[in-house]
Amino acid sequence: MEIPVKSQIPVGGRGVPASFPASIVPRCVALALLTVAPLAPVCAQDEAAQSPQTTFVFFQRTHSHEMNSTTEIFKQVVDDIEEYLKKNHVGVVMDADVSYAGGQVPLFAVQQMARDSKAAYLLYVVVDRPPTKWLKVTVRCDDAKGQQVWQEQVDSGRAWANAKAIARGTQNALQNLHEELSKRLGQPGLPQVTLERLPPSATAAQSPNLPAVPIEDTAEFIRLADGTPVRLLLSESVSSKSAKVGDKVKLQVLDDVKAGDLVIIADKAPATATIETAKSAGRAWRAGNLVLKLNSVALINHQDQPLRAWSANRGKDTGAVFAWIPAIIQSDGLALFVLPFAPLQHGNQATLPRGTLLEAVIDGDISLPRADLEANQPKPSEPGHGPASVTIYNRLPAGTVDIWCGRVKVARLGIGHKFTMNLPAAKYWLGIWKGGLDTPLDAQDGGDYYVSVNELTDAEVRMQRNVRSFVQVSVVPHDVGELQAADMVAAKLQDVKDVRQLDPGLLQAGPHAKKK
Repeated sequence: MEIPVKSQIPVGGRGVPASFPASIVPRCVALALLTVAPLAPVCAQDEAAQSPQTTFVFFQRTHSHEMNSTTEIFKQVVDDIEEYLKKNHVGVVMDADVSYAGGQVPLFAVQQMARDSKAAYLLYVVVDRPPTKWLKVTVRCDDAKGQQVWQEQVDSGRAWANAKAIARGTQNALQNLHEELSKRLGQPGLPQVTLERLPPSATAAQSPNLPAVPIEDTAEFIRLADGTPVRLLLSESVSSKSAKVGDKVKLQVLDDVKAGDLVIIADKAPATATIETAKSAGRAWRAGNLVLKLNSVALINHQDQPLRAWSANRGKDTGAVFAWIPAIIQSDGLALFVLPFAPLQHGNQATLPRGTLLEAVIDGDISLPRADLEANQPKPSEPGHGPASVTIYNRLPAGTVDIWCGRVKVARLGIGHKFTMNLPAAKYWLGIWKGGLDTPLDAQDGGDYYVSVNELTDAEVRMQRNVRSFVQVSVVPHDVGELQAADMVAAKLQDVKDVRQLDPGLLQAGPHAKKK
């Protein structure tokens, strides 16, 4: 099972998708983009009519565990609990791509996800790394009304130990958890079901024990399955400082969503979200919080289709503790006199900048007239001609960088600045210093490209060896770059060279090209 971490964290029944592409997770940000899994209704709307009872499972990785432990430990916990539930035939709402969150997701949001899945119970699994323990796992069971039914907690023992002791402690903790959960099998939160008791409409997306029900098209109608993924971009920036509960947020679709060869949701189609929580940053370094609920998206026939998705975001860690320690040392202790005033400092706001990628799923099967879809298909775009347009923009939180193309420094970019250069079709290499041309760009005739300059995340730094710079230059999808660069300021003319006056051979020089 692979558990990748995304810029928006899918939510549903299963844990982290495992490769964990760290490039999507901003540095020091407890980002949780919560995409509810393809969860079809398993019962009637009211709790009494639910038959059989099922449990929605959600795995929460705390910020402390992200910073001080490993993804492998978290994955081990997720895999172990999933296997335990499956082995004991617990009726759970699960899907292969869901239920991971880094950073603290508001419990009310997870409870709402459970209600949306029509499950009778929520099993909320929190994986933590406290200061004195290597691992602590808390399993909380809530009913459909959000009331706690029971809770179990286990840990692995002392934190400071060698690798063998850590592995042994983790295994012992999971074994202890099995023993505690086994006492509750068949009770609320851990209902044991058989295939014969499950409704025929149930699908494999709802439980690992259920057979899949195929969805077929007809000559007259096209169906888009419940749980079909939709990628979305924020069309406007959102901050916990100014956002208010109930505010609407505009989004747009990234890439066509198709059923067969027919486009059901067009690229750049509008979508909407609602601010569910907006808490501004406060004193004592308290970070701001944002929670969005993604609501609906426009289909190709202009019909609105509900989505299931949440996005939670927390402000970056201020790093105040690590800043005060050297201050006290360097001042020979004099900084201790002003330390009591340190809590007056504010934390960072939670921000979702324009162009942030979110992920959602379709809520419910869609059945649309084939003729209606065929009549509304988007026209293919005309191929471009002439030089390729390349827009490079600086998304760093601080600092000015030089932009190199081949063996030529083409611009100097300050924070929030951008510039565009027109290049003949060819392969180019980009970087922020003369010897660091590590980003290839295959510019095609008439192409339109966007290149972002941003920080490496902490996870990316840990994954890469011999990192010479904490800044990366990356080619981003056109629609993403178009939105992210929209609010940038054009660089000053004196900071940008006219590439038409430069030697094409120098511009196209590769990272190992030698000066003649």
